[in-house]
Amino acid sequence: MLQYKTTPPMIQEFKSTHAAMATEFTLIIRHSDEAYARGASQAVWNEVDRIEDLLSRFKEGSDIYCVNHSTAGATVPLREETDMCLRLAIRIMQATSGVFDVGVGALSEALEKSGLESPAALKDALEKKGKSSLVLHEDSPHITVLEPGMKLDLGAIGKGFAVDWTQSLLGDYEIDYYLLSSGGSSVLVNVPEGKEPWKIRLVGDKKHYIFKASQCSISASGTGVNGFHIVDPKKGKLESYPHKRSWAISQSAAVSDALATAVLLMDEPSIKRALLALDEKTGVVLEPNDPDNDWIFLSHPEDAFVPEDPNDPESAWVLK
Repeated sequence: MLQYKTTPPMIQEFKSTHAAMATEFTLIIRHSDEAYARGASQAVWNEVDRIEDLLSRFKEGSDIYCVNHSTAGATVPLREETDMCLRLAIRIMQATSGVFDVGVGALSEALEKSGLESPAALKDALEKKGKSSLVLHEDSPHITVLEPGMKLDLGAIGKGFAVDWTQSLLGDYEIDYYLLSSGGSSVLVNVPEGKEPWKIRLVGDKKHYIFKASQCSISASGTGVNGFHIVDPKKGKLESYPHKRSWAISQSAAVSDALATAVLLMDEPSIKRALLALDEKTGVVLEPNDPDNDWIFLSHPEDAFVPEDPNDPESAWVLK
């Protein structure tokens, strides 16, 4: 009997990028068929654009735009995706005692128009937010504007939500080995059993760590790139942060994106309470302001992060 030995197709990396949600998304797929991988990538970008059309505060006709421009007493119907994202945002807002807050659209607008040089504009936006109120209906996808003035801004959590939402689409394509980034500060990875994990490089001032990621999202925030640029939504002003940089790891890109920025403004006990309240497989890594102090690893084992070997020739995705 004549037998033939078949060689399994070679796995390659296929990369594509897409501009959406005021950032650049990157998708790297490891697959044997380039045309198939490209087709899956385009389907992902189409879905990201669709989510942006629902969640963007800038796009006229989006769910968020309609809420932000409604008068007192108006009830706005929400699409399923918007409703899910807002409910998750409220959960994170409660866990962080309001340090994470999607009701900061007016603050964001004041920053965009006047910058940090106009504290009066920030104060005015904060006062309007304090007087306004919205109610998300408990048993239906609707939101009622009781008193206008608050403007929703889903920002990072919206980008993370879009990333989460596309996972089922990639599953439909039977793509199971990929890295999807929403900008340079956040990545979600998926690795099939038995395959090499993605190397994620956490870059600090003096120390760097490698995190070998398989099924999770990791997001970064800090002062290394843009300096002190995050306004405390509870105070409406810019203050120094307790940490130099922060990273959040979660099963959800929406959670890690929202948490990475919030914990930069929080002390260690508050972060521990937030992680306990979220009750998920979520962890936080903190680089202290003093570069000589040790990094802090919360709810994630320190041994999951390996000090970077400068002689390691393999590249890693950088988060700083």
